[in-house]
Amino acid sequence: MSSAALLAKPHRWTRTEYERMIEVVEVANSTLAYDRLKATTYASHGIPEYWLVNLKENCLEVFQQPENGRYTSYRSLKAGSVFVCGNGKQVMVGNVLV
Repeated sequence: MSSAALLAKPHRWTRTEYERMIEVVEVANSTLAYDRLKATTYASHGIPEYWLVNLKENCLEVFQQPENGRYTSYRSLKAGSVFVCGNGKQVMVGNVLV
């Protein structure tokens, strides 16, 4: 499996780009409220996971399981936490919050 980064704004992504995505990761500080709203866009396009690295609260917000335009699973995790991502691998939150 390969990975790629799209640096354009989400509203500029094509349907093909959305269909290929398995995950979106964003880092937010001053744009936190706006980046949380993007979860609806990503879920409505069927992106399986959205991670929001929340610099304000030093946590990782994990959105999973899109259904009917929203994510049915949401967790806010601090360093020291571990969770299983969509590919079945465990993720140590502290490694993401570096």
